[in-house]
Amino acid sequence: MKEKKSEIRPIGRISPSKYTATQKCAYRVVLAASTATPPLPYPPAIHLGNIIHKITELITIGKITNIEDFENTWQKLLSTEENMLIENGLPSFVPLSANVPGYTIKKLQARSRLRNVTPPAEGFTNKNVHIQTEKWLQSTDSLIGGSIDLIITKNQHTKLCDLKTGIIFSEDGQIKEDYQQQLRLYAYLYAENQGHYPDEITIIDLSNQEYQITFTPDQCRSLAGSAKEMLLTINNSIKEKKWEALAQPEISQCSQCLYRSSCDFYWPIVSSNTKSLFKDIKGHLVSFQQFRSGDINVTIEQGGTRVQVSHLNSGNLELLTNSIGKEISVYNIKQYNTEGKYQATKTTRIYES
Repeated sequence: MKEKKSEIRPIGRISPSKYTATQKCAYRVVLAASTATPPLPYPPAIHLGNIIHKITELITIGKITNIEDFENTWQKLLSTEENMLIENGLPSFVPLSANVPGYTIKKLQARSRLRNVTPPAEGFTNKNVHIQTEKWLQSTDSLIGGSIDLIITKNQHTKLCDLKTGIIFSEDGQIKEDYQQQLRLYAYLYAENQGHYPDEITIIDLSNQEYQITFTPDQCRSLAGSAKEMLLTINNSIKEKKWEALAQPEISQCSQCLYRSSCDFYWPIVSSNTKSLFKDIKGHLVSFQQFRSGDINVTIEQGGTRVQVSHLNSGNLELLTNSIGKEISVYNIKQYNTEGKYQATKTTRIYES
C-alpha cells in the first residue's frame, strides 16, 4: 500500500518515558504522537511483554500468591492479548507460545517471582499499606504526565516503583540512565500532586529484585525543567517544519523503530552502511510470481542489481499487481546465506515508496 503520511502536530505533553526517548530521536516520538498505530507491527515478543508486565504487577501487590492463581491469570491475559491480535489483523502471531523465542523460559521467569515475594510480617494487615497501580501523575502546568506502575505507602513511607521485564543494567554495570531519569521525573510529578517528594524510588526486575534509585528534589526539578524545554524546542521545530533538527538517524537505533517507513532520514543511513545486516530493502518491482500455496516471490531491482524476496503472503497481491515498475520498500525480511536472497517474515510489510 501507499503509506499515508499523517499530519505532524505539536505535542501537548511529554511523559517520562517519552522524554528519554526524545534524547535518542525526537522525530520518532513526534511521528508516534501523530499516528494512531505504527506503520510497522510490534514483534510478537512485545505482546508477551504486556502479559508479563501485568502479571508482575499482580504478584508484586499480592493479587497472585500461588501457582494456581498464576496459571489461571496467565491464561486469561494470554487469551485477551491473542484475541486482540486476531482482531487487529495479526492472526499469524497466534499462538504467542509458537511465535516468541524463549516463551516458556520467560513464563517460568515470571512465575519464579512467587518464590521471591516477601510474606507479610507477623501482625501485618492490609490496613498498614496502601497500594496504587498505574497511577496517573501530571505536572500542575500539564506539560509532563504519565502513569507510574506502583505507589506503595506504608506507615507514611511512600515508595514509587517502576516494573521492568527486560535488562535494567547498561554495559558498565549501572542501572540504565534512561530508567533513572524516568523515575526521577515521576518523583517530581508525585511532588507536584502531593506537595512533597516520595521517600524512595525503585526499579523492580523480573526476578523481584528491587533496586533503589538515588534522587534529590533539586535533581528532579532540574530534570523536569529540561523536559519542558525539550518539549518547547520540539514544538518549535514542528512549527517551522525543521524535521532534520528532530531526527537522529543511527543504524542500531533505527532498526528497532516501528516508524522508519515514515522517516525520510532512514534510507540514506541504510544504503551507506553496506556491511549492516539490516533486513529492509528498497527498489523497483520488476516482477512477481504467485504459487499454488498462495505465497508470492518478487524480484526487485536495487541499484542495478536484482534481488529476490520469497514467501510473501497473498495479502500483498493487489499492491504488487499495481506496483510493477514502481519503487517499493520491503521491511522486516530475513536474509538468506546467499547474497541477494531474502525471505518474508510474519512482520514483513510492503509500502509503495
